[in-house]
Amino acid sequence: MPAKLAQRQEGSLIVFCIPKAARNPEGAWQLLKYMSGNDGATTFAQAAYFIPALSSASSLIQPGDKPPANMTLFTTAAEHQASVTPTTNQLRAEQVYRPQLDLVYTCEKTAEEVLSSVRSDVEAALAGQE
Repeated sequence: MPAKLAQRQEGSLIVFCIPKAARNPEGAWQLLKYMSGNDGATTFAQAAYFIPALSSASSLIQPGDKPPANMTLFTTAAEHQASVTPTTNQLRAEQVYRPQLDLVYTCEKTAEEVLSSVRSDVEAALAGQE
């Protein structure tokens, strides 16, 4: 987590829904209840499929023998999430730095290396200069 005073970070959510035209809305509802409940969240966490919103389940995520070795950073970061209203400039900045983060997630480069290399482009994007 960046060492700012509030240590806030933007989080993303995966949203599951039932389409109006679903052939089996009751079955879909049962599935959604399972996926968002303790059993489903635990299953997702143990498989490290994604970080469940249910914190008791997300705490089950542990680092494995594959990168990223610091997987628990994601569960800790979830405790500091804040919703943000995106702006055109912010979205452009994300298009610059987010693809580069794959190099960090795969342990090919450090976060410092990657973020330092794109800093000027991100700042230009935020300023609307790119």
